[in-house]
Amino acid sequence: MHIHNDLQNEPGLSGLFDSVVYFSDEKQLTPVVPRALVRRGPFLAPYDYGPGITDRRQWVLRLSQACPAHCAYCYIKAVFPDAPPRFFYSLSDLDQELAVIKAQEKHPYINAGENADSFAFDEQAKQSLILYELARKHPDCTFELRTKLPSRVCRDFFLQPALMNLIIAVSLNPAEISSAYEIGADSLEERLSALEGFYQHGYRISLRLDPLIYSRDFEKHYGSLFFRLDEFGIRKFSDIQIGGLRFARNQYAALAREKLPPDFLSGEFVKGLDGKWRYFIDVRLKMYAFLLERLKRCGVPVSLSNETAKCHRRLGL
Repeated sequence: MHIHNDLQNEPGLSGLFDSVVYFSDEKQLTPVVPRALVRRGPFLAPYDYGPGITDRRQWVLRLSQACPAHCAYCYIKAVFPDAPPRFFYSLSDLDQELAVIKAQEKHPYINAGENADSFAFDEQAKQSLILYELARKHPDCTFELRTKLPSRVCRDFFLQPALMNLIIAVSLNPAEISSAYEIGADSLEERLSALEGFYQHGYRISLRLDPLIYSRDFEKHYGSLFFRLDEFGIRKFSDIQIGGLRFARNQYAALAREKLPPDFLSGEFVKGLDGKWRYFIDVRLKMYAFLLERLKRCGVPVSLSNETAKCHRRLGL
């Protein structure tokens, strides 16, 4: 494996290269050597929703493979159960890929939080500065930094003015659900507090109510979340996406072995055309209708995430 030196010559990133580390141990954060890894495959890939699933057109940016949280439903832990955090840097290669994509479509949407939380280990790896630089150099692209760990953004991120094509998207669940199923992630209050900081700095912030987790107390839990969002100011969000719990086949066995609260897998699931397992459609429609009734008054654009065309039609979306 050779060392790539692109970062040393990138404008706006002077001094960052020496602080980049590749961790051998996720819990101890043991640095092997300050070096940048070079991806063998492309950085960007179109999001493959699978047959029958509707969502926005977006590209997945595979800049890292890392998350210190242990969310019960996360596919990363199932696919890479023992993989150490890895961070990839090669801006010249990534610039070339973006140039090709921009030649094919206008205003591509780049999801930088699919393979890893956008701010996981950011105090050490400082990848938010890489994403900022990409957004600055490509104003005709929209970059979404999706996170459950917004409090971990490195302080240097706020030394530059906000960019309107860089969106901070936070995934939220009620406090009771987050504490049970999103171990190691920021608490609800930590996420909202960090979001306020991004908002006050001038960033667009987005809300991801995804994945919704159903239980017998669903309306109670999510009703309390909406009360808290009203206090926060739900109109601060530029858009909102909602989506139900879903998991791939290879996740089910791993989930069954986890010591999870009994409600998590107590319901029935159905396999979709895309190969993922979801709650039965009536359960999903019930959850979505409950949320949409409350969201329609807020004046913020709302859409479904990773859902069937049938669900969209039934809900009038």
